[in-house]
Amino acid sequence: MFTDFENDPSHIFQALEEVGSAQRHTARGDTAARRRTLALTLDFLATLEQQIDPKWDPTAPVRRAPPRVPDLPVNPRGEIDPAQISDPETRARYEQELKVIKDNLKHRSAQLELRRIEEHATDHLKLFVERSYTGSSEDRHEFEELLEASSLSDARKKSLRKLVKPRLWPF
Repeated sequence: MFTDFENDPSHIFQALEEVGSAQRHTARGDTAARRRTLALTLDFLATLEQQIDPKWDPTAPVRRAPPRVPDLPVNPRGEIDPAQISDPETRARYEQELKVIKDNLKHRSAQLELRRIEEHATDHLKLFVERSYTGSSEDRHEFEELLEASSLSDARKKSLRKLVKPRLWPF
């Protein structure tokens, strides 16, 4: 169901909508549906977590165009048409720099989007758990069991435990 989000962002929204729909349509008291929905949500978050680059720095400066080549006009985006560069080595370097910049901008955009979606999905997980779980020891056990079975990182599991505190759960 889930694919490489960075290559096709439409899959993010489709998967998020499926998760949200499952959460909205899980009837209170239907423990089998609740388990499936929580497992689906945790699977979505785990897949999303795999796509998020932990080394990416959103505050890093962004280069939008390669350095200028003397005596050549630039377009409104600050780029030069590589065909105007007569020296083959200079043209090849310029094209490579242009590709790296475009790839970096695409990566930046994807990482920002993934983080927004992760925040949205986490908020909805919290609401789902608060609505669907009563706070009983059985509910707590179920939540813990599914969380531990997920492929989320230990740090992410810990953050979800802190965030998701259904009524009366003492953790």
